[in-house]
Amino acid sequence: MTSVSFDKGTVRLGRQVEIRQRGSLAVSESRDLLVVRSIRGAYNLDGTLAGDTVRLWGEGDDIPDSVPQICPERSVVKVCDDEVVWGGCLDGHYGHFLTESVSRLWPLLPGGKLEGLPVVFTTPGPWPFVCEWLDAFGVLTVHLPERGAVRFSRMFVPEPALRLRAWISPEIRDIHLHARRGLGIRHKRGGQDEGVLWLSRSGLARHRVAHDEVLLEWLLERHATIIKPETMTLAEQVALIEASDAVSGVVGSAFHTILMASRPPSSLYVCPPRIVSTFPAQDQLLGGDGTFVQAATVLLGNDSEKAGFPGAHRLMIPEILRALSRTILPNLLDDPRISAVAFPERLWSKVGTPVESDLETALARVFLDPANIGARMDLGARFEAEHVNRCALAQFTMVANLTHDYAYAPLRAARLLHRSGQFAEASAMAKQVLQIQPDLKEATCYITES
Repeated sequence: MTSVSFDKGTVRLGRQVEIRQRGSLAVSESRDLLVVRSIRGAYNLDGTLAGDTVRLWGEGDDIPDSVPQICPERSVVKVCDDEVVWGGCLDGHYGHFLTESVSRLWPLLPGGKLEGLPVVFTTPGPWPFVCEWLDAFGVLTVHLPERGAVRFSRMFVPEPALRLRAWISPEIRDIHLHARRGLGIRHKRGGQDEGVLWLSRSGLARHRVAHDEVLLEWLLERHATIIKPETMTLAEQVALIEASDAVSGVVGSAFHTILMASRPPSSLYVCPPRIVSTFPAQDQLLGGDGTFVQAATVLLGNDSEKAGFPGAHRLMIPEILRALSRTILPNLLDDPRISAVAFPERLWSKVGTPVESDLETALARVFLDPANIGARMDLGARFEAEHVNRCALAQFTMVANLTHDYAYAPLRAARLLHRSGQFAEASAMAKQVLQIQPDLKEATCYITES
C-alpha cells in the first residue's frame, strides 16, 4: 500500500490490505445451496459448509462469526428455483455493515451480470441505517422462514468487494455511490460550506469513547462543526460530509460513510499506535487525501496492545491541535486559547505553579500530567464554576477511572448528573462513592431504585 500520509508520530498498521484492480472480482456459477435463517453461511446439499459464503477476515480461515461446519437444520421446508444472489449476514454494527454486509452487491449495479435479482440475507435486522441503505440501493430481499432450511437451486455467490485484513476494490465505492443516489440528499440552499466536521464519539457508550474527547470538542467548537453521527440519518450524514471542506475524528466506523460521498473531503484520522489497515486502504481508494496522526494513548501509560480502543485510551489534545493546524485547520492557532494549550509546556514555564491560575493554565497542567488527580479535579472545578458542566463532568469521571479510592470525584460526578436529570447515571456514580466511603451521606441522596 502506498501514498498514505502519516503525521508526526508512529502509526503501525495491522495486516496489509491489497487494493485490487477493478474487474478482478468473480461470481460463482449458480448452484444448489441450503440456507437457514440466522446462520451466517450457506451449505452444500450434503450439509457441509460452503466456504465462499462465510464472512472471512484475511486471506486464511479466520472466521469472525460462529458458523457451524455442518448444517444444523437439514429439514428443507421450501425449494426456490429462481435465480438469487447470496448476500450473507447483515451486521448491526455500523462500520461492519458498510464495509462487509453490502460488499457482495456489486453485480447488481446497473448493467451488472446479476442486476435485478433478489438477495438472500440470513440475518435481517430492524436497524434504521440498514433499512435506509437497502431502500436507497433498491435491494429486493428474500424472506426466510423462522425454522427449517430453504433450498435455492440457482444461487450466485459473488466475491466481496471488501474483505477486512485482506483487500478492498473499487466496486465497494460503486456500491455506495449507487446507494447514495437513492438517498434523496438535499444540500442547503446556496451550497453553504460546513467547513471542518468533527465526527464525535462523545455521545456513545462509555467504553466506545476515548477520554478527553469532550474537552477537545469544547476547544474546537468555534472552529469545527461537531456532529454525532449516531443521531443522524444516512442522508443527513452524507449531505454534511459532502458540504464540508474536511472531516476529522477518532478513527472508527463513522469514516466509512465517506464511501458514499460524491466528493470525498480531506480527512484527519486520530489514531492509537496501531490501526486496522482498512482505513488507509479506503483513504487511498478515495484519492489518498487523508492524514493519520498517532494522538491517542492508553489511559495509564501502559502500551499493551490488549487495551481496548477507544475506551481504554485518552486523546493527546495538544498533538491533535497541532496536527489539525498543519493539515485541515491552518488558522487554528490564530485563536489565543488554542495556541496557548497547543504548546502547554510554554504556557506552564511562564507561570510556574501558581495557587490560583486561569483556565488555560489549568488545561496546560492536565495536558502535561494527564494522570494528575489534583490537576484533573482543579480543572473540573473551574469548568463547573463557569457552568461548562459537560467538561466538568468529564474530568470528575476521568478521575473516578484513574483511582478507585477517592470518593470525591464520583461524588462530584453524581451531583452534576443528578442536577442535569440523568438520575440513573447519578445513582451508579453514587453507589461507587459508597463503596469507597460508606458513611458519606450526600451520596445517598442521588441513589434511585430501579
